[in-house]
Amino acid sequence: MKKYVLIPDSFKGTLSSADICRIAAEEIRRLEPEAEIDAIPVADGGEGTADAFLTAVGGQRIDAPCTGPLGEPRTGHYALLPDGTAVVEMAAAAGLPLVGDARDPEKTTTYGVGELMAHALTHGAKRLVLGLGGSATNDGGCGAAAALGAVFYDEQGRAFVPAGGTLSRITRVQTEALHRTLGGIPVTVMCDIDNPLCGPEGAAAVFGPQKGADAAMVARLDAGLCHLAQVLARDLHVQVLSLPGGGAAGGFGAGAVAFFGGTLRMGIEVMLDTVDFDRRCRDARLVITGEGHLDSQSLRGKAVIGVARRAKALGVPTAVLVGGCETALDAVYAEGVSGVFPINPALCSYEEARLCGEENLRFTVGNLIRFLDSMCSASPGAAHRRRGESGLDTIQRQKDMLRRELANAERALTPAEKSASDAAILRHAAETAAYRRARTVFAFVGRGDEIDTMPLLRQVLADGKRLCVPLCTAPGIMECREVTDLSVLRPGAYRILEPPAEAPLVAPADIDLAIVPCAGASLDGRRLGRGGGYYDRFLAEYAGETLLLCRQALLRPDIPWEAHDIPVPTVITEQGTPTS
Repeated sequence: MKKYVLIPDSFKGTLSSADICRIAAEEIRRLEPEAEIDAIPVADGGEGTADAFLTAVGGQRIDAPCTGPLGEPRTGHYALLPDGTAVVEMAAAAGLPLVGDARDPEKTTTYGVGELMAHALTHGAKRLVLGLGGSATNDGGCGAAAALGAVFYDEQGRAFVPAGGTLSRITRVQTEALHRTLGGIPVTVMCDIDNPLCGPEGAAAVFGPQKGADAAMVARLDAGLCHLAQVLARDLHVQVLSLPGGGAAGGFGAGAVAFFGGTLRMGIEVMLDTVDFDRRCRDARLVITGEGHLDSQSLRGKAVIGVARRAKALGVPTAVLVGGCETALDAVYAEGVSGVFPINPALCSYEEARLCGEENLRFTVGNLIRFLDSMCSASPGAAHRRRGESGLDTIQRQKDMLRRELANAERALTPAEKSASDAAILRHAAETAAYRRARTVFAFVGRGDEIDTMPLLRQVLADGKRLCVPLCTAPGIMECREVTDLSVLRPGAYRILEPPAEAPLVAPADIDLAIVPCAGASLDGRRLGRGGGYYDRFLAEYAGETLLLCRQALLRPDIPWEAHDIPVPTVITEQGTPTS
């Protein structure tokens, strides 16, 4: 049976993600009545995030009284999922549409967001997911922190609730009551931008004008956020000034990390993990996603790119439906997108496109399915010629197919087999001369079916060596960060445990030994990665010794190879360093 996974973001002002799923499903079933369709409407942190989670996994929408962005009483809402996760979208209490024409980021507050978080905790939430997006505020999350128990003091020693225009008045902050309220509950923050807190790319400069700030107000707001960062560094010992994503939602990204101990993650990654996308996607014929406009900003964490990366790692093609797009899409295709399909058949105004959005979407989905069916029904030789004529990358396709095969081989191992494999591989790695002479070791942190490297990381520290692990700072980019205590690791990109953003940076030139993962490998060191390019970029800059850890079951005699791929001389399996 042909299976399609539908997982679009909304076309803002035109079609909701749920509408797109419904329309696409109806058109697919019209052409292929027996098709299996798995529809997953998504959002990446802004308005509609809570409802998207409820649609995807079920649960309860809970209405609760809260304070609006201008201090007015209103009713907000959040989602309480079956596993005890509460999804709070700040747009429900501090969203830009709630202020209408009264936009003033010096006065607006996130206090109501904190009230919704507190309400969720009193109703049994075991963890919190905080969606940042569509905010009317610029208070660095201070309002939400105050609602949860944080106390801010001014120059006269008086307690007050800071807004965007009064951040510079903060002289001291106490968070003991806030921590009691949170009770150690983990907080994951959905954030789809990487803007810092302050400066020309910061919260005030980039997003302040759309919230009603003129040039003079932007300067005041920026100065207030910089002052807040100094206070947080002094009183809470948290550095947020240069934190990627700290500028999200008027500095709420930085505030969520400092006040709540939150972990910033791309919103789409949180969504994909929650809905168990990898499992639902594995046997799909095609993933269909989409957004209103595809451009360079989409590469900074938007839904379509997050979906495409995941699907690429599983060897499943991804089609992107868009209202409009930039003409230069090479970077988009490099992330795993198989094809981009604008739904508007002719140039027209936004209003015209909005009015005929459903009709155009049906037409485009129908054409896509017809084309796919015709390609699959052609002879293998004809299909091969078509692929060559269209310029599709044969080697990349081979890699994707092999990743899928290897993923199935790894999943076929029993827990006992994996445990024995892990222990043997790590033992052999620690016995190598490269490990014994290394003073600084960079090692990956395994997740899921991957080799569990935590025992090795503990051994590195116990042996008195300097340990650094990856921190993903941008799509395809990771940095080596030093850790002295493994308890500081928290789930980050792709659910991988990562160090905090303030962990010390270690240059590749200062690393003696790198221990890297793979999806599969050959004995001569040809490595097949997961498709994100993180380790390819690292190895291109690294000149020290390297160990490649690979299960025996994932060795293959022939790994597809491209010019940018870098071999690893030493492969470690359960047999040590096998030669045949």
